[in-house]
Amino acid sequence: MGVVKKDVIVVAGAEDLVGFKLAGVSETHLPDEEGLGGLLIEKDALIFITEDAASVLDDDMDGIMEKNIVQLIPSHNTQYDRVADIIKQTIGFDLKR
Repeated sequence: MGVVKKDVIVVAGAEDLVGFKLAGVSETHLPDEEGLGGLLIEKDALIFITEDAASVLDDDMDGIMEKNIVQLIPSHNTQYDRVADIIKQTIGFDLKR
C-alpha cells in the first residue's frame, strides 16, 4: 500500500495561527476570508480548525468534512482546568498511563 500524502491546513483566528506558522504549517487561513468555505470544500486535505472558526464556517462545514479529514481543535480562549482536558477535547478520549 502506498503512502497517502495530504496537505495540512489550519483555519483559526490570528492569535491561534501564530503557533502553527512557527511549527511550519504553510497553509493557514482566517475564518472570515472571502470564499474560504468554497475553497476548503474543493480541497482534499487534513484540516485543523478551531471551534470558533468552525462556527463562522457553519454553513459550509458539512461540505468541508465530506472530502477532507477535519479535526476540531480548541480556540486559544477556551478555558480548561487541566492539560488532559485539552487533549481529551482534541482527540476525543482520555489518555491513561
